[in-house]
Amino acid sequence: MNTNQKLDFLLSNLNIETYTPQTMTARIPDWQYIRSIITNMDEETELLYKLAQDGYVRKEHNSIITIEGRLFIERGGYVAKQKRETVTLYFKRVQTWSIVVGTALAGAYALYQLIQALIH
Repeated sequence: MNTNQKLDFLLSNLNIETYTPQTMTARIPDWQYIRSIITNMDEETELLYKLAQDGYVRKEHNSIITIEGRLFIERGGYVAKQKRETVTLYFKRVQTWSIVVGTALAGAYALYQLIQALIH
């Protein structure tokens, strides 16, 4: 599991809620299950710190997912964000190279026209 997958896993497991007609309460995450995936306590602390810094988790007595965190997970989390950023970067590179090639072709055509004008 890479770091983005671990962040999504942790955030998803904080996202489990129980709805009842009278109240809505967050279920206490199954920390034993989380620790079976994230075995290093320092890594768990770092991941929770990153989630809190990004505004997806609020630290009180327990780590509580924020509304931003729930929406972020619904949109695919860190893995989907990384994919979107990769696709955006790819399209920017294609766009840049298209401009470079187009400019080079326009310059070559202008040079051709100049030579044609000088010859005739």
